[in-house]
Amino acid sequence: MEYETRESRLCGRMVSLEEALDYFIRYLPDSLPEEIRTEEFCNDYQFAINRLKYESLKHLQIKPDIVKALVKGRSDFFSCGRCGRSLDVNYDYCPKCGTEIKWNSVRCLTK
Repeated sequence: MEYETRESRLCGRMVSLEEALDYFIRYLPDSLPEEIRTEEFCNDYQFAINRLKYESLKHLQIKPDIVKALVKGRSDFFSCGRCGRSLDVNYDYCPKCGTEIKWNSVRCLTK
């Protein structure tokens, strides 16, 4: 598998978050010696992978959803595209799940 590499002054060459996760999930377990692959180790490894997935998803920008008001007199609002929490137009990150919000250039609701 070919990986796209990037440079960082802080860390040197690196791959994208998605490629790193793919490597840890697909290839790393098979390279470990059989004697350390206990049930406890496998559970801990899965928990660590779950944390990496959770943290990496927070850094992928998500477009906010526009939720149409169902009740007359209420106005439409933005919600996080990942967790659904309502968003103020001043938020750059969702206050519930921490996901970066990818706003269009204009942050207003128009009809």
